[in-house]
Amino acid sequence: MSKRLEKTNSIIQAVLSVLATEGTQKLSMRKVAEQLNMTLSNLQYYYKDKDQLLVAAVAYFFKLCQEDVEQTWTELKDHKDLSLEEFVRGMLALLLVGPESQERFLLFKEIRSLALRNEELQRAMDQYYTDYCDWFVTLWSAFSSQPESIVALLVPYTEGYGIVGNTLPLEREQLIDLLTPIILKLK
Repeated sequence: MSKRLEKTNSIIQAVLSVLATEGTQKLSMRKVAEQLNMTLSNLQYYYKDKDQLLVAAVAYFFKLCQEDVEQTWTELKDHKDLSLEEFVRGMLALLLVGPESQERFLLFKEIRSLALRNEELQRAMDQYYTDYCDWFVTLWSAFSSQPESIVALLVPYTEGYGIVGNTLPLEREQLIDLLTPIILKLK
């Protein structure tokens, strides 16, 4: 890994750390620079302003989320004794993430909050979701003739679950029981 990539990764980690522990109100270029024991001008060498820093941090965060999905997808797909129903249940167990995955849940909420007030970040998130949905359709097309329908159901539901899942009248496992036959009908 190049020194520049190492440094940008450490900067992004610091941004995500500040977001997760202190929230959007406390996030500033100065705060990130202080956390890394670097000068503000040195940080600005890598990211000229807060918007650019946020877009890079969000891209990194969503890349990690996508890698988690891809890893679980591969593990489930490679498991030869798994039925299609077990596969779907495994994917739903991964995707229905809420407050029990505290750090990721907090980061998602903070990023969503920032995007509501930052057009550049909102455009970056829209592009991420467009790319993610295209990628996810490709994955599901291996199991379904209606992958677009599965993705159109899963993405908004699972993203929304991260926000309100702890308030729903059904437990997570009950939701998996509810969604599994719907997805299986779309094969």
